[in-house]
Amino acid sequence: MNNTPNQPPLHTHDESADWLLPDTKKVAAYAYRRTAIPIVIVTVVITLLVVAVGVITFFTMNSSETSAAAPTSTSTTESISPTQLTETTTVTATQTTSTAVEVTTTVTTEAANPAESQNTGGIACDGRGVLIVHSVVDYGQDIDAETQSALAKYPGARALSPGACSSLRAQVDGRTIWPIVIDYGFDTSALCAAARQLGGNPRTLNNASDFTSPC
Repeated sequence: MNNTPNQPPLHTHDESADWLLPDTKKVAAYAYRRTAIPIVIVTVVITLLVVAVGVITFFTMNSSETSAAAPTSTSTTESISPTQLTETTTVTATQTTSTAVEVTTTVTTEAANPAESQNTGGIACDGRGVLIVHSVVDYGQDIDAETQSALAKYPGARALSPGACSSLRAQVDGRTIWPIVIDYGFDTSALCAAARQLGGNPRTLNNASDFTSPC
C-alpha cells in the first residue's frame, strides 16, 4: 500500500451506524398525524354544533309562525256570532217602523178643504139682505187663516161657501171666492147704514143671479 507518510487516513462512513439515526420522513409523518387528528375532531364538533343550531332555529321559527297564525283563525270565528245577527235584524225592524211613522205624519198634516170647514147653514136665498164685509179669494194662501181673521174682525159675520146663492159670485177670473157676510134680514135701512159705516158690498140673496146692490 502506498500511503503518504505522516498523513492521517481519510475518514470513511460507517454504514453500520446508520440504524441508530432517526428516519426524518417517518418523524415528519408522525408529527403531522398528531397535529391533524385534533384539527379534524374540532372541525367535526363545530360542524355538528352548527347543524344542531340550524335545526333548533328551524323548528323554533315554524313553531312561532304556527302560534302567530292561530289567533287570526280564532278571531275570524268569534266575529260571526248569533247575537250580532240578531241585533242587525232588530235595527232593520226599527228603521222600518220609523219610516212608517214619518209617512203617517205627512198624511195627517194635509190641509182640510176650507169650504168644508165653514158653517154656511142658516141663511136662505129668500131675498134677505147681507153685507159682504170681506171676500177670501184663493191665491194659494192659507184660506182658513184668512177666514178666521175676517170673522174675528167683524163680530156676528159668517163665512158662506162659494156660490151659496146665485146672487153671490163663486169665482172671479177663475179663482174661488168665500164671502164673509153680515146678515141684516129684510131690514134694508140697517143694511145700507152699515154699508156706509163699514164699507163692503150690500147684496140680496136670491137665485136670480142678481148682483145689484139694494141700497
